[in-house]
Amino acid sequence: MPQSIFYERDLNSAQLEAVYYTNSPLLVLAGAGSGKTRVITYKIAYLINECGYSPENMFAVTFTNKASIEMRERVNLLLGEKVDVWVKTFHSSAARLLRMWGRGLNVEPDFSIIDQQDQHALVRKIVTGMNIDTEIYRPEKYVYLINRAKDQLLSAEAAESENFSTDFYFNDVYKRYEEILAKEHVLDFGDLIFRLTRGFQENREVLDRVRERFRYVLVDEFQDTNHAQYVLVKQLTDSHGNVCAVGDDDQSIYGFRGARVENILNYAKEYRNCRIIKLEENYRSYQNILTASSKLIDNNSERLGKTLFTKKGEGEKLVFCRTDSDYDEARFIAGTVRDLVMGGEYEYRDIAVFYRMNAQSRVFESVFNQDRIPYTIVGGLRFFEREEIKEILDRSEIPYTEMVMIPNEYPPNPDSTYYGPWFMIETFVGRIKIGWRKRVIHIDWSETGLSASGADVVDKLETTHGSSYVHAWGADKAVEALRKLWAAKEEKAL
Repeated sequence: MPQSIFYERDLNSAQLEAVYYTNSPLLVLAGAGSGKTRVITYKIAYLINECGYSPENMFAVTFTNKASIEMRERVNLLLGEKVDVWVKTFHSSAARLLRMWGRGLNVEPDFSIIDQQDQHALVRKIVTGMNIDTEIYRPEKYVYLINRAKDQLLSAEAAESENFSTDFYFNDVYKRYEEILAKEHVLDFGDLIFRLTRGFQENREVLDRVRERFRYVLVDEFQDTNHAQYVLVKQLTDSHGNVCAVGDDDQSIYGFRGARVENILNYAKEYRNCRIIKLEENYRSYQNILTASSKLIDNNSERLGKTLFTKKGEGEKLVFCRTDSDYDEARFIAGTVRDLVMGGEYEYRDIAVFYRMNAQSRVFESVFNQDRIPYTIVGGLRFFEREEIKEILDRSEIPYTEMVMIPNEYPPNPDSTYYGPWFMIETFVGRIKIGWRKRVIHIDWSETGLSASGADVVDKLETTHGSSYVHAWGADKAVEALRKLWAAKEEKAL
């Protein structure tokens, strides 16, 4: 006997409406913190418990393994037993379907999958073999272009005929890359959905069998789907229209890797008789935060629109601080943290700093280290503990950038509150390292006997080692040059 699920007790009215509605294609516009995962998991349980669907009839897809595991566990908890519900990432789903029905889709099921590291290595080998200057025509660019072409379901031939890229060598690199994959019986991540959708187009019988198996399709984070993923969802649902897409057009941030916000904006046009339900009650933030963010996003003309609210209360007023640089921003935040802790109301463990990308932790870590503020990186390594960053600092195998970094003032007054470029450079590299061909010259400024004059430093270096350096005059230019160096190394390593 199925376990009782208390839908009315556990869900608000909008969530309940989204769970109960099964009559036509459904779009759930889920604002931030509005309980979208709860809606998806309760809807799967409702379809199984109350609507006669078998667990194997469900096809739910999301974007991360962590999210898929969490959803699967929550469904099992609701049902009171472990059931075989299909909750996977897009790529995992495509790989599994190709293993199951590959022979009917012109794909041998025993294919291997090349990971991103091997993909980069292969493209680099191809580019090098074509005698292309890799400093000008970077292999990483071709990997990006190949992935984006497959996101748009463009083969090497189609990409050439449609003038996908103006890069002189791209078409030849893409063709050679595909030839090697075919010879080695290997697929890359982009191939998984590309080959699956193309196979469905070529073999309607297999597609019909897959549709018969998966009678209800649920898609998480729909605003982040690319063209290939969107086509796959359409292929699986066109015949029956049993599809529930959950997403937020206001949170579409992955356009740089192929995501198309148009997929969610045009959903109601693509699916006839579509029902749109908005989840607008926020359980995460206070009203002042929701009001400020709503005022900002209201300026976006291409959105479906919703108004977030909360029952948590108004909360404290927001503090907005505009700074001239990321370093100044980190200094402001570090000062705020210090003031909160010294005020006695908070401990360091009570305070969190949010940022969008892992690479952004670097400047905060530098400033926190300078101020001796203890911190923990959640979900990753500290910037200076990452292997690639250690390699940069060690400079063992990486070409050196020939640059002179000159602080505005040296030595700084240890009793002052000056937090200038010297401290910044000191934190980044310990001591300033100047690349000189095959070796590194370590300069401890306190031992040079030089004045604070940048000219004195440069004269000394030119006398000793020649003049083929890039001179970064003044602290601002020095720091900017260092930032560009770090950004380039981060982009290459990450």
